[in-house]
Amino acid sequence: MTKSKHRHDLNEDNGKNVDSIETSYNESIVRYYRHVLRKQDEQVLKKIQKIPDDWDEYDKTRLISDPEISEDEKKRLSDIKSKKAWELKFESLNIYYLITIENTMISCLTHKILTDDEIHEAQDSVNSIITEIGGNIKNFKHLLLSLAKRAVSDLYYLMMTFRKYYYKLNVVFDEDFLRFCDDLITFFDEYRVMTRNISGFKKTREFLSRFFPVSANKRGWNIDETALKEFFEEEIKDEARTLAELKRTISAAYLYKKKQKKDYEFIKYYYNERDGKLFRYNFVVNSLSQKLIDQKISADVFEGFKKIRENFINLVRNFENRGLQGFGSPDLSYGQLVEFIFKGSLVLEYYYLRTLQHDELQKFRNDVLHYVEEEYNQLNPDAGRFR
Repeated sequence: MTKSKHRHDLNEDNGKNVDSIETSYNESIVRYYRHVLRKQDEQVLKKIQKIPDDWDEYDKTRLISDPEISEDEKKRLSDIKSKKAWELKFESLNIYYLITIENTMISCLTHKILTDDEIHEAQDSVNSIITEIGGNIKNFKHLLLSLAKRAVSDLYYLMMTFRKYYYKLNVVFDEDFLRFCDDLITFFDEYRVMTRNISGFKKTREFLSRFFPVSANKRGWNIDETALKEFFEEEIKDEARTLAELKRTISAAYLYKKKQKKDYEFIKYYYNERDGKLFRYNFVVNSLSQKLIDQKISADVFEGFKKIRENFINLVRNFENRGLQGFGSPDLSYGQLVEFIFKGSLVLEYYYLRTLQHDELQKFRNDVLHYVEEEYNQLNPDAGRFR
């Protein structure tokens, strides 16, 4: 098996492995929410339902053995019942939207291929939250922090990290949550456009493959200058247009590569064990462990949360093992993208040399080719330098 074919198969296997690991992680969260947290909520509801809606009726029917409750205590109990019932209702109305937003954000930041329907669903979820913000900003903050603490959704901290990393801003939730939601609509639109560009990159990569036949060398391919010469001299009809389109594609792919690398660094930072998502999981597990010892929680609560953390650790390990080269879509990982840009750049370099466009060639080398060649060599140290 050639090196390039082997790398392609590894990308496919890694893609399936990532999907399996992410599915296990997401399913453990769903199970925990449905079978543990919802059960707790039901128990709370049973308790607060015992608080009378009509205290006059309670006084009339109260038995001697029933406790006597002062007016202040009645008011406090009624307030507790009303507040808790409202909180549970508020959560049930918004939790689906918040989780959809979070999962779609992570999918975009890890460069998964999403359908238009998935993007639209995320945008609809954002719009649903926007319509509810109004006077509920503090309620959303309370809900998001509660969901993060219970491992249901990490959107609160994702928002904080996202705006700090990409916009260099410290977030004041009450002031910035609505702005964050507004920005997400654009963020999802831009990702939709970007994903469509990927199909163009793949099409151009397939076209270029004829000039880079499989080789037995460590790199797995070589440039076929004879095939290039024949293409320019015998096949191409509109040379200027063809090369202009190739240059536009390579320039767009180069910009996409820069974004992909920045998103990789973000995910690495967001997941980290020092002060990122893994740190929060470890902190809560340690806290729950002590509560289990003190018999303040059930074993189901502890084991359910512990399972979520274990699956997340597997996800982080897989992310770290794949590294930058394996980051992104299995259809066009970062390593494949760099190789595609490098090959396209070599074709452009050949064209500039052939047509004696030395100034254009020097500019292209300074802007793109030099950097992408160095990065290709760094990502493939065992293949030896190209030249």
